[in-house]
Amino acid sequence: AYLGGLMAGLGTAIYSLFCAIKFHEPLAFIKVQQAWRSSLGGLDWQGWLKILNGGVMGILMADNWLTKGVLALLLCGTWLGIIWLWMARHRLTSTMLGIASFTLLLVLWLQWGNEMIATILTIGGFCVLWHYRYQLTTSTLLYGVAVISLAIASGSTMSVDRIVYGTVSISIAGAMVCRRYPTVGLATIIYCALALVPFSIRFAQALHA
Repeated sequence: AYLGGLMAGLGTAIYSLFCAIKFHEPLAFIKVQQAWRSSLGGLDWQGWLKILNGGVMGILMADNWLTKGVLALLLCGTWLGIIWLWMARHRLTSTMLGIASFTLLLVLWLQWGNEMIATILTIGGFCVLWHYRYQLTTSTLLYGVAVISLAIASGSTMSVDRIVYGTVSISIAGAMVCRRYPTVGLATIIYCALALVPFSIRFAQALHA
């Protein structure tokens, strides 16, 4: 493991040396990203406000006030349902709790959009890592926290969900959650299967265009 880590770091160091010789800038492979992303480093407040909007953006972007009102009532009902479900979770069976939770989250996803997934992966991923911090190894925990911190402080929210999704530490902690709550694992599989359909259609349309 130490040899693998040393070789990975050595590869980065050698490439940095190559950039220093070739372009007179050892961090050229990082700074070149400014060509397509103007801000690097720091917290993108506006981007995170758009992600953490809780479904409000869908209401604000509606065409008329009637649509805004209907969407606002639906969103308030969804959040109130989630709050009630959390308060009543001990009085429900695991099956009822799983079905109700998945239904409400699916409705919330339809209103909130993919920003909800980014929120769950970043904020929820950190919470899961912290919850299982004593079961995880120190390197696993630190790696997960470091990736989430870098994604948040990268200066842009572009692809933050993709970056966090590929973090092995969060996958390990998520597997612990699914082992303890099998309903969560089943709901995750169902959601991924449903989300794969529109994603595939959008990809095919872009490929066709």
